Amino acid sequence: MNKPEEERERLGIPQHVGIFYAMGLALFVEGIMSGCYHVCPSYNNFQFDTAFMYILGGLLTLRLFQSRHPDINANAHTAFISLAIIIIIAVVGVLFNSSVFWYVFTFFYLLSVIYLSIKNLLCGAIQVW
Repeated sequence: MNKPEEERERLGIPQHVGIFYAMGLALFVEGIMSGCYHVCPSYNNFQFDTAFMYILGGLLTLRLFQSRHPDINANAHTAFISLAIIIIIAVVGVLFNSSVFWYVFTFFYLLSVIYLSIKNLLCGAIQVW
């Protein structure tokens, strides 16, 4: 027996489809930037090509998280600020390609991986922030 449309919209967890629009737009722009890179390959064009690969990978990870945890909605501001920080680090890595940058980056990367691993393993039992 089919429920009326307005009753189905009131019940359950609301569907958030904005991430699908963001993924579609990122895939479209990734195609354009990849085309630019493959027409005239250079180190600078590769930067534009990989930037949208990072965006698309982050959005896919976020969507996978939402699929596995339908009762939790990720904060959009936090997600997109995280993606912006990743892009900024990639650009800085290209502009200032020195061993000091990579040592500092590796140190902070390992700290963040250890922190997130402990937080996930303990299921959020610790509150650091």
